[in-house]
Amino acid sequence: MLAVACTTGRKEAPTADKADSLPAMRLALLPNDDCLPFYYAAQSGLFDTLGLHVRIDTYFSQFDADTALLGQADAGYTDSCRIAYYHKNGKELLELMPTRGRWALVASGNLRIRKLSHLKKRMVAAARHSASDWLCRQMAAEANLPYEALYHPQINDWLLRTGMLDGNQVETAMLPEPFATQAGQKGHQRVWNRESTLGRIVTRRKNFDADALLRAYKQASDSLNKYGINSVRKILSDIYRLDRTAVDSFILYKY
Repeated sequence: MLAVACTTGRKEAPTADKADSLPAMRLALLPNDDCLPFYYAAQSGLFDTLGLHVRIDTYFSQFDADTALLGQADAGYTDSCRIAYYHKNGKELLELMPTRGRWALVASGNLRIRKLSHLKKRMVAAARHSASDWLCRQMAAEANLPYEALYHPQINDWLLRTGMLDGNQVETAMLPEPFATQAGQKGHQRVWNRESTLGRIVTRRKNFDADALLRAYKQASDSLNKYGINSVRKILSDIYRLDRTAVDSFILYKY
């Protein structure tokens, strides 16, 4: 089914009627730097131009997205830590492409946490067996703190993780962009920043033809680099759920 959705066996794109009759390729995505080119490809009509009939399912919890990837989704986003975890537990996700994005440790603006040494015995909201947890370990190592010196409440949902900072329910949180920007606009403080290469576009289907999908990602990335933040304001507002001040302050990643 997916091979038909990606490649028709002819170089020309399907007609509108034929495209509508094809089964949609379902992508399980998260609203972060890494996935923004896919959202742009959908908004701009690039998927249609390449003859792809795509449905995007958005998740704010990576574990929910992974559940979709291991179930009905055809492809989507996860990270290398999750892939290793599933492999250890006898579940395979096939890597199609690495991605890059940005993360930050953000501390509550109500606390005087300005440097890594202040994190001892503090709460750091993240998710186990994931990029956020791996980055917490890297951060602790840089601070010469044992990982066990930090408290680790598991908060899987990125919106909830951000909201718990606002509600003083956690002291710090490991957040991807653009949620780190949104937190900063609400008065919280960045303590640590890192560009991550842990992201992966994956599928669980061994016969999945990814060429057109990855071509769409590359072309969308080039367009984002060319046209800038104005080309994705609606996506950031409607899908990523950023408020206007965060959209205005967000610095678009260079792909």
